[in-house]
Amino acid sequence: MNWLRTFYQDRIPCSEYDVPAVEEWLEHQARQGRVLVSWLSFRSGVPADCRFTLVPALRGEKEPSEEKRAVYAAAGWEYVCRTSGTAFFVWRSGAANPAPLQTDPSADSWAYDCVWRKMVIRSSLLALYSIVMTLQIFRFFFFRHHPLLNLAQDRQAAPLLAYLIFLILFLFVYQLADIRILRRLIHSLRSGVPLPPRRKPRFPRRAAVLVFTLIILIYSGTSLFGLLDNHTAVNYASDPAPFLAAQTLGGSSQPGMVRRESTVMGQAVTVRSGPADMLCREAVRSRKLLRVAYSTQQEVYHLRFFFLSQPLLREIVRAYIPEDGGAAVSPMETPLFDEAFYGTANGVQHFAARLKNQVLYYRTDAPQDLRKHLPELAAILTAPEARLPERSAP
Repeated sequence: MNWLRTFYQDRIPCSEYDVPAVEEWLEHQARQGRVLVSWLSFRSGVPADCRFTLVPALRGEKEPSEEKRAVYAAAGWEYVCRTSGTAFFVWRSGAANPAPLQTDPSADSWAYDCVWRKMVIRSSLLALYSIVMTLQIFRFFFFRHHPLLNLAQDRQAAPLLAYLIFLILFLFVYQLADIRILRRLIHSLRSGVPLPPRRKPRFPRRAAVLVFTLIILIYSGTSLFGLLDNHTAVNYASDPAPFLAAQTLGGSSQPGMVRRESTVMGQAVTVRSGPADMLCREAVRSRKLLRVAYSTQQEVYHLRFFFLSQPLLREIVRAYIPEDGGAAVSPMETPLFDEAFYGTANGVQHFAARLKNQVLYYRTDAPQDLRKHLPELAAILTAPEARLPERSAP
């Protein structure tokens, strides 16, 4: 675990803009025999009692000029590196009492204006990135008005949603902490007070970066596992899940394919037969594919939490079914289900119902009235073989 210890040691425990804390941390690293080579990059060396100071970079200044290096060298300081984003230049001195490089707090505060402008630009870019990520969340999960159904159908959806939310919150808190520290620093200097002493950071930055890195690795691993362990549809003969066949309704299609998907919400079992139909949304210049439906298609959702059955059924009734050619359904009274809905449009029948923690959706273009086969549909949810042993979700 040496790599983990080294990674943790190289992470700065405070904000880059907490100048006194950064200088103290660099001096501590030098006393531990870790020689700063470039920003947050060290090599092993001889323990030394060094002094560090961070000087704001002026506008357009990528590296200190030769003249500035010579002046600072005469005062006992050598240039080491620049911080991320070229906000500060890092200077080091091995002298016991080197000449201070910043002596007038009020005048020094104006040098931080360039640092503040860079901070504003970076914050704006991060805000724009967060907005884009938020729009992606709405696009993937709320665009079609059935986010619970999306989570129930796709095992990758829940980890992706959690990852995006965590990423946005992390960036927001991380940047907010930097802004508060830099504002406090500039306000103190403009009041004529030297750099304020180090305070214990409220935001555990180093631990947060480590946790964030581990979450990225875990998310990447589970995503790869999900791709490698993708549950493809199998022939009905290989997995005879309970199913109301189209022949029972006067249709002709034979049971076709079965797909089982374990998600964070439970297990989804889909049986489909007959030809496929492309469900699209008409746009001004194009058609957007919503999903593929089959002439007879049955979806059963076995939920881990019973209280999700009603909102999931509502999404099916109010959004999922209307996507299918504008079909609408109405509630129907039946003692076989806790709640049931039925409707028909363009020769296609739709039935949706829930029973305890299970939700059923059935679509067919067979001619017989589905309402005459409610016992068979109820038996699908109560049959012992309705569920195979669950495969563990990532």
